[in-house]
Amino acid sequence: MARTNENRNQRSQQKRSGKTFKLISSDNLDALDDVMDEDMTFSDPLTEVEGLDDYKDLMRGRLSALPDTDAEFHEIVAEDDVVVVHFTYRGTHEGEYKGIEPTGNKVEGTAVMIDRLKDGKIVERTEEFDTLSWFQQLGVNPAEI
Repeated sequence: MARTNENRNQRSQQKRSGKTFKLISSDNLDALDDVMDEDMTFSDPLTEVEGLDDYKDLMRGRLSALPDTDAEFHEIVAEDDVVVVHFTYRGTHEGEYKGIEPTGNKVEGTAVMIDRLKDGKIVERTEEFDTLSWFQQLGVNPAEI
């Protein structure tokens, strides 16, 4: 019976992490309050933020820059309080982001996201992706950023 409850908890954690992608891509950022802790932290190769409000602002900026962002999930694995998501992202650069004016270029890449949960909410999110490839697809020299 314990194994069944453990599997059910892992599936719930997987759904919670996957749900955040849907909420973000549909610009339903206020609903993140239900799945992310207000004091959560986020980091990726370009950014670090503390707090859910700052994370929402970051996601608004990304959505503005890449309004057609989409993600395809390859693997979602949960164990204990950690969820790991391997995904491919795609979008068209139609708005300013990190000082880069819109290029109209399509971008695509793979990424790994690691969520740590506490009391059923995401308290820490880390994303790793190939920033060099991302900049190259935008036609930007990262040394100039």
